[in-house]
Amino acid sequence: MDLFLEGPSFVGKTSLLLRAVSGYPLRGLFVERRWRADQVDSFWLCDARFLTDASAPKAPLMETDANFHRTWHPEIFSSFGVRILDDALQAAADEVILLDEIGGIELLTDVFFEKLLIVLQMKNKIVGVHKSDQNAAHQAKRLDIPSEYFKRRKMLREAIEKNGTILTMEKQNQLEIEQKLQRFLFF
Repeated sequence: MDLFLEGPSFVGKTSLLLRAVSGYPLRGLFVERRWRADQVDSFWLCDARFLTDASAPKAPLMETDANFHRTWHPEIFSSFGVRILDDALQAAADEVILLDEIGGIELLTDVFFEKLLIVLQMKNKIVGVHKSDQNAAHQAKRLDIPSEYFKRRKMLREAIEKNGTILTMEKQNQLEIEQKLQRFLFF
């Protein structure tokens, strides 16, 4: 039972998802964006169990220097990311699994990718944001990512669609997507 959102950057997919799951018992992960001067300053991997706790465990995925040059930390997925997924595998039947912002460079971390595919086989309700093909292609070009990345994206999409669906969210259909998400979580 999976329901994922994808679409253009900055249409509110993660914000909508986090609002929708805020009243449910959670396991999984989400990505927090931090801003500076109207630009994304950093991305932090966060444990969904602590969704509303500002002091929750988190680890930096990407940071920028004073000139906004980015430094990525993919090693976070093989340590902190895997611990979060291991915890998700222990979820009670009524807990929702949150997998925000998957389908990016984390797929190149073997242990994380393998664990993610196992989590996606769980019977729990699983919700998340799946990186769109356009955003993935842009990231792959910018970071010179190997072709294995696109093979794994295909495997990820197949795993999600085996047990659920991926909805495309845009500015004009936010209300419709929100209603579908609420129905999915409630029933």
